[in-house]
Amino acid sequence: MLLIRTAMDVVDEAAWLTEAERTEGVRRVTAALAAEGEAECIGCGDEIEPARRAALPSARRCIICQGRIEARNRVRVPIVEGAGTSNFRGVTA
Repeated sequence: MLLIRTAMDVVDEAAWLTEAERTEGVRRVTAALAAEGEAECIGCGDEIEPARRAALPSARRCIICQGRIEARNRVRVPIVEGAGTSNFRGVTA
């Protein structure tokens, strides 16, 4: 039997794989948010502030260490000049 894959078959498979990856990503994030966090920051060892733990029970880093991680991982995307007072999103002049 000769199996012929059409372009639509490839598109359907790609759409299915994309949806499966998205569903798995949502499941992982949901599980991570439901998990119990830490009492002490895994970055610096200081206590994670009670207010942060109340707001985000899954927190594993204090607000300072988490801010550093997020700043390091932030992607700076150029925006159109003249559209505001910044050259990059999130960075004002």
